[in-house]
Amino acid sequence: MLTEQKARTMGLVDMVVDEEASLARAAQELAVDFATRSGPAFASLKRLLRGPVVEEMTKRTPASIAEFLDIWYSPATREQLNMFEIRG
Repeated sequence: MLTEQKARTMGLVDMVVDEEASLARAAQELAVDFATRSGPAFASLKRLLRGPVVEEMTKRTPASIAEFLDIWYSPATREQLNMFEIRG
């Protein structure tokens, strides 16, 4: 539903592989590139970039779980789940 450029601009994708190229080959080339970099430096950058997101998610986890449970066990959700027939 999005163009390649729009998806890149939004940060949804880092790379697009055309139909003729091998996705497995592109992934392997990227993995080899990452493997040649300094492990500690790469890990440090990941922590710096993702650390604030992880901290925020950790703070919100209890509230997220409580919200999920409230929705999951609500009468409306139970009613909708009862509409499904499980066959086995």
